[in-house]
Amino acid sequence: MNIKKVIVGNNSKLSQKGAFWNMCASGLNAGMSAVLSMVVIRIMGEGSISHTFATAFSLAQMLLTIGYFDMRAYQVTDLKNPTPFTYYFTSRIITCGAMIAFSILYIFMNDYTAYEAIMIFLMCVFKMLDAFEDVMGGLFQKNGRLDIGGKLQSIRIVLCLVTFTAALFISKDLILTSAITVISGVILVIILNFPIVPLYDKLKVTFHFKILKALFIACMPMFTGSFLMMYISQAPRDAIYNYTGNEFQTAYSVLFLPSSVVNLLSNFVFQPLLLPLADRWEKRDYKTFSKLVRTLLLLLLALTGIAVIGAYLLGIPILSIIYALDLSTYKSALVVLMQGGGIGAAGTLIYYCTTVIRCQKYLLVGHILSAVAAFILSPIFVRSNGILGASVAYTSAILIRFICFFIIFIICYRSEKRKHGN
Repeated sequence: MNIKKVIVGNNSKLSQKGAFWNMCASGLNAGMSAVLSMVVIRIMGEGSISHTFATAFSLAQMLLTIGYFDMRAYQVTDLKNPTPFTYYFTSRIITCGAMIAFSILYIFMNDYTAYEAIMIFLMCVFKMLDAFEDVMGGLFQKNGRLDIGGKLQSIRIVLCLVTFTAALFISKDLILTSAITVISGVILVIILNFPIVPLYDKLKVTFHFKILKALFIACMPMFTGSFLMMYISQAPRDAIYNYTGNEFQTAYSVLFLPSSVVNLLSNFVFQPLLLPLADRWEKRDYKTFSKLVRTLLLLLLALTGIAVIGAYLLGIPILSIIYALDLSTYKSALVVLMQGGGIGAAGTLIYYCTTVIRCQKYLLVGHILSAVAAFILSPIFVRSNGILGASVAYTSAILIRFICFFIIFIICYRSEKRKHGN
């Protein structure tokens, strides 16, 4: 069987295929943590081993921010005097290496047992593959083949999930299972991606300090912003832990899940539109560009309204049944968090649009202000209103982020139009 022919296929209906496969890959990636945790608990029980795995996977997910360096949007929209792919590929090797180096440093800085240290390291290597594969997915997307990246990632994730489940079921050894899954993941990334990349660009490492430095500087504000977004999401949880207790933190985590789904669904829509937005901007088709942005914002407003109404009517009963928790007193908190999810998705849209017009460095102002707001508001609101206060603090910080992003985008958009005599 010719893997290139199977994956690449023909060029018909590429936009629909791209959106579909992007949705599949994103959904599988988002659900991987829940599936793997369920498998570990089912086979190994709810003891310290399962807790160690959950901690390791969560830490790996956080450190993945280093691996990504939030470079995908910049890479895909790099149409005017584009940086060659070899430099994006080289930069991703550097960021993936930095991710692993930081994970090792983190392990040595903390008092982990040998078992915990090995588990954390293996999970960091496993998640690092997401970042390494992502740069090749960006190449495919930039060439109008978002579907190829989605297919390859979906195949890898499914096969890794099957490998992990089978290995753990047979061996009952989580370390051995994780090592086998990591090795299989590395092999899959190579045999799936490496034959396809040369169809679109050279697959080689090119070290040129000046070009790589410029690339990292251009993406640094987005990378910093992604770290600050992690803090904005975590600040209310930390305040709940400090001023209430673990049982309330669990309830808040459950209530927060639906709002995170809104953000996930928004990425299904936004990522396939990166290239069309960049194309309209480079062709100075400002009318179509602005119309598309307005349409997406209105669509987000409508979807958020539907999600908020659904959460108000059905959210609490459904979540209470699924998680066997009494969440009946938290309806207001859920509604507020769903609003925050919609506002966060709108902010992500504006973030992408501002990156397209190459003014992303100014967005760091919005990230910093919203992080400061989360730092100040979270303890104040949690002390006075518990989980509802945490929900309001998060949504307030996200709203500040959106307002800042929107103002920055409008200013930059008008400024860039004036530069070109429009």
